[in-house]
Amino acid sequence: MGLLYKKTYVIASMLFVFLTINAGDIYTSSFKINFDKVIHIVLPYPIEQASAGSELIEATIVQEKNNIVKVVAMEENFSGETNLVIIDKSGQMYSYQIRYDTLSKDDPSVFYPAGAEKKDYDIVLNKNNKAFIIFPSEIVYYKQGNESSISTTLSSAKNVIEIATDTLGFQESNVFAVDNNGNEYNMVINEGNAQHYIYDLNDVNVAKIDNNNQYLQDMCNVALENKREIYNLGVTKNKVTLSIDNIFVTDKYLLFILTLDNNSTINLDIDFTKFFFVDKKVSKNEVQQFIDTPPIFVDSKYSFTTVAGKSSVTIPIVFNKFTIPDDKFFRLEVFEKSGGRHLYFNLRNKDIMNAISIDR
Repeated sequence: MGLLYKKTYVIASMLFVFLTINAGDIYTSSFKINFDKVIHIVLPYPIEQASAGSELIEATIVQEKNNIVKVVAMEENFSGETNLVIIDKSGQMYSYQIRYDTLSKDDPSVFYPAGAEKKDYDIVLNKNNKAFIIFPSEIVYYKQGNESSISTTLSSAKNVIEIATDTLGFQESNVFAVDNNGNEYNMVINEGNAQHYIYDLNDVNVAKIDNNNQYLQDMCNVALENKREIYNLGVTKNKVTLSIDNIFVTDKYLLFILTLDNNSTINLDIDFTKFFFVDKKVSKNEVQQFIDTPPIFVDSKYSFTTVAGKSSVTIPIVFNKFTIPDDKFFRLEVFEKSGGRHLYFNLRNKDIMNAISIDR
């Protein structure tokens, strides 16, 4: 069966970027694509729409993490160019011109138009040896490059992916994965020999057989029993207030108690919430950098899905412990579904330095 009839994925290499991402600007760049690698575009906000210019390619929003677009080539060696336009939920537009071509060894396969670039992980395997990749947390999404040369399987230990090949001399490929903490990983796959074939990406050293969140649930319950100590961190807009009641810290975790007060008579239906680091200042010729920092735990008993009129919701949210660099803010955002009530505010490092120590 020819490559034309095989399900294949795309790699893209960015040739140029010539507009910055500031309010009102359209981000533009160019790709070349082929069948050996899969490309993902990681944006700072969830995606509203991804539209391909023709049937030569297919663009799909990753449901497991909806700020990522995966692009699929529908025809091998297509001639000319086609385009892709993406609109995120903040209203930012991204335009890409795409052509099919060969790729150099150093061409990237993951793009962060407004985020911090992340390193690739080099993986070696061969026909006689599988590679086992250990991730820090459970994997919720993964896609490989050329399916005709490598195969991927999620292990029964949900933070382990197995990669195998039955092809001699396969072309360099890749596997892209997202864990349940929202972290992305791109692994570049080459044929070769190694001393061993277990790759521990963050020195995890253990396959996670049971994802037990009882400790974090108990910690949230203890935190909620404390009286409110913070009254100056938040924002009010259109009779809705988003605020932080308390900040707690342990040796590993940072815990925010968030409250959303809807003082209007109209229900507030939440489209999404977002947490990220953002630069305090950028010049006109610089790209504003967003570093997505999703929580590691939100107790399923609590939700910001809908806040009825004249009511409030309080929710504990747990992050891996962090501090905030002097040149950045930590931003908390809430977007209303099909509405105009978009709330956000910034935290500085001094805002979390007096976090309350909590022991369970």
